[in-house]
Amino acid sequence: MVVREITLALEPLSEAAFAPFGHLVGGPDRPADFEAEHLWNWRVPFEADGATQVLLIRYKFASPAFSVMERHFHVTQGFIALGDMPSAMVVAPPTDPDDPSAIPPPEALRAFTLTGEAGVILHRGTWHALQRFPLRPPHVDVAFLTDTATQEDIEESGTAGTPPRRTQMHDYKDDGVGFRIGGI
Repeated sequence: MVVREITLALEPLSEAAFAPFGHLVGGPDRPADFEAEHLWNWRVPFEADGATQVLLIRYKFASPAFSVMERHFHVTQGFIALGDMPSAMVVAPPTDPDDPSAIPPPEALRAFTLTGEAGVILHRGTWHALQRFPLRPPHVDVAFLTDTATQEDIEESGTAGTPPRRTQMHDYKDDGVGFRIGGI
């Protein structure tokens, strides 16, 4: 039962503001890591303990209310919007990976506007809402980078109704708290 609802203000996405949670992918303002006659490229800090998996996720326009956050221990995870559809992403800083009771306080959650011009790579252990929230109908498509074992574990736990082993989830509703993103 939600006793208290916290409204999160949408913040613009910038390298400095997002640094505690991960890295931006897009619009680099540093020299390229490699240059050839026809291209420049920059390495992005994606890490996975096992095989990498790339998925397409379509997040439907829906209520910007939520209560569940999760974090992953074996992968950094990347979210790169396709097209120009803006969305919101909610994150909280990583907490001690060896302490399952180390849950971010509700005041630590932040909501960022992803304009579709840049994606993000989360640090390992960064807490995030399960959804990306399109700012307008009908949906936002996201290229999602993860590791195969974590994705299979999440899908298996969802089907079996058991907790995942490679991911920690926390439902703030158990603490009497719910969240809403303002401005959507």
